[in-house]
Amino acid sequence: LQRRSRFSLARCRLAGGVAKKTSLSINFDLDCVIYINDKEPPFSDVLSEWEDILTLIDANQITNIRCTRRSVKFTFKGYSFDLLPAPNYTAIKQD
Repeated sequence: LQRRSRFSLARCRLAGGVAKKTSLSINFDLDCVIYINDKEPPFSDVLSEWEDILTLIDANQITNIRCTRRSVKFTFKGYSFDLLPAPNYTAIKQD
């Protein structure tokens, strides 16, 4: 995503039950928060772009791609992922 996105993506952080080590189910998903520089919500354009990028990457490994109001969900090598965009408030803006 970082190479193909027209948005400046800062970093990714694992969140949710897996990150907190509270996921009790074997049917867990990996919630990945991706921080975006110089972008505020709403993120509908970002989500749409990510969905397009994932669709073009590798249809054999990335499947079940769908966009919701807040995330892009997909399966990669049997693991379920949720990509969630967030503004990068730690970026220092130069005036």
